Order: sequence, then C-alpha cells, then structure tokens
Amino acid sequence: MKTAFAVLACALSVAAQDAVLHEASSADTQQGAPHGIGIIDVNQDGRPDVVIAQIRPAGVNIFLNDGKGNVKGDYNKMLGTRMGPNFGMAARADADAFLDFIQLDNNSGKLTVYKGSKGKLSDGQETDLGVGWPISAFPCDLNGDRQTDFVIAGWPDPVVDKTPGRLKVLLGPTLKESISLDIPECGAAAAGDVNGDKKPDVLTTDQKEGVLMVFAGDGRGQLSRTPARIPLDPADKGLKPKGILVADLTGDKILDIALCCEERQFVRILKGDGKGGFTTHLDIALATKAKFVFTGDFNGDKHADLAIGACIVAAGAQWSVTIHLGDGQGAYAKNCEFNGKGNFHFYSAAVGDMDGDKKDDLAVAVINEDEGSGSVRRYLSRK
Repeated sequence: MKTAFAVLACALSVAAQDAVLHEASSADTQQGAPHGIGIIDVNQDGRPDVVIAQIRPAGVNIFLNDGKGNVKGDYNKMLGTRMGPNFGMAARADADAFLDFIQLDNNSGKLTVYKGSKGKLSDGQETDLGVGWPISAFPCDLNGDRQTDFVIAGWPDPVVDKTPGRLKVLLGPTLKESISLDIPECGAAAAGDVNGDKKPDVLTTDQKEGVLMVFAGDGRGQLSRTPARIPLDPADKGLKPKGILVADLTGDKILDIALCCEERQFVRILKGDGKGGFTTHLDIALATKAKFVFTGDFNGDKHADLAIGACIVAAGAQWSVTIHLGDGQGAYAKNCEFNGKGNFHFYSAAVGDMDGDKKDDLAVAVINEDEGSGSVRRYLSRK
C-alpha cells in the first residue's frame, strides 16, 4: 500500500544532496564469511574497532583501528569455536563500563557473551537458548533492575530437535528464562515502550501471515501471551517482514517501526500513536530484497536518518546500501548509495562514530560470492 509520503520520498531522492558518507578502505576477512558485526573499542585506545562473527572458520574476529583510517584483523587470535555463528552485535551485557560482543550460534542453539574489559574481549560465556535456530538477540531492560535482558527470536529447527520457532526473554545478569512463546515463523525482535505506560514492550513479526505482533510488557520481565496483531497489508500476506527497527522516525517523540519486507522489496515505516497502534506512514522502494534498516545521524543535523541494505543470495548477485536523510518530520530523501557483489543479512551492519568526529558512521559485513570469505566495509561521515 503506497501513500503520499512514499511519492514524496521518491521525489526527494531525485535531488539528493552531496553524499554525506564516503567509503573508507575495506578490510578483507580472508578465510571466513562474516555473519554479524559490532563497533567496540576493544583495546581501549580511544579508536573504535570492528568485531565480526564469522563462519568457515568459525569464531569472532577483531579488526583493530590503526588511527590512520585502516582496520586490520588478527586471524590468529580469533575467539570462539562454534560452527554456526549466524548473528553478532555489540551490546552492554553487564553493568561495567565496557561494551561486549554478543553471538548466536544456530548449530548449537547457544548465546555467547564475549565480555569487554580493558584491552581485550574475554572468552565466551554460553547460554542454551532452546528457541530452534536463533536469529536475533535484542538487549534491553524489561524488568527495571538496570541489568541487561535479552529478547531472543528463533526459527523452527526441523532437523535436530524439531523445536518450533520461539520468542524468549532472558533476564540479566544470570540470563534466566522469564517467558517463552511459540511463534511458527518469527521475524527479528526488538523492544520499546510503544503503548505509553513507561514499560518496555516487545515487537516481532509473523512472517507467514505478514503481521506485526506487539507483546505488552508488565515492567517485571513478563509479556502478554496474547499479542496485538496488526496486519501490514490485509490484501497481501507475502511481505515477509523480517528485519525490524524501533525508533522515533517522525519527530514526535513517539516510537515508530521500520520493517524490512523482503519479498516486496521495500522498507515500510509504521507510525506509532503512542497507545500501541501503528499505521503505514511510507514505503521506501528498493531494487532488491530489503535486508537491514538502521538509524543514525549521518549529517549531524540531529534528525534520524536511515541506512538500508538490500540484496539477494544468488550467483553473481549485487548488494546495495543506501542512506536516506530524514527531515525530522517523517520524510526521507535518498542521499547516496554504495554497492558491490555478494550478500549480507539483516544483522550485518552497525552504526557508530568510528573516526571521532561525533557523527555516525556505518560498518557493513559483506559475504563474498564464494560464501567462504568477505570484507568489512566502512562508510565514514564527511568532515
């Protein structure tokens, strides 16, 4: 369903400003396909480094920032031995001052936390998940104790233990299970107070039915077992919504949602009403399947901008990353585009200040066509 805003977004993109990001030198992962990325100052030298989860060989690879615009991985000091690390991100998993790296493994069904400390990441601490094939982990505080909890989403595992797709809450610091809900075809999950009661709610999608699901939180780590179900398009169940972003995207201080609708090749922004309801605001059309959407302030105007990744997984396929600048009122104009051969996933990007200019930059983990190697692509803000 298109809207007047969608037409406006397309019109604005024609007259894009000068590119707000430029591509820095990339770093080759050599052996290993990257399947997740985080921005962390690992060695505490004031220069943010890049950490990726990769397969073939499996592990966590640290790319150190040399202060000269380059990052370089140390392949002899990779952390972890799991065979299928299919997700990775930076998060604050405990109460100390250091960022940690979170990894999900779809072979073992485990969550691993590599804790940050002064100068290094620690060996991983593992937690069994029981969610089928875990696809996303969202850090938040669901019970108000100022400890990091995790919302885990998983797909069905038809091979090993026949586990159905599940949404699960793990409460920190011990990561004890609080609630587990069966969802046959769960998309990625996120959290935020979308109904105005000052208690975080959990949001995910039913990919089979093309429905947004909102689970109201009680502020004590529990969720309503019967979610509000919001059809994305009653006439079209084939949107395949997977990647999700919860943020104020229209400038009214109310949380909105952006969804990557893979099969229809667009990102849909849903405007929140602050009471748990959402309506379609605009669609941002893409050339291929929408994979990821992240928000950041890439031009320093204090308005939310969007970084969107799109690709298909096929021989000779192209990927693209586009930057869409927000005006603070809900309109987005395409500003610049980067592309290449290969593919990535909905967890393959991270936003942060990598060059110290107090503007957001973008890092993307790209898998090469051979599916056994890849690269870290960095897009830095203009000075």
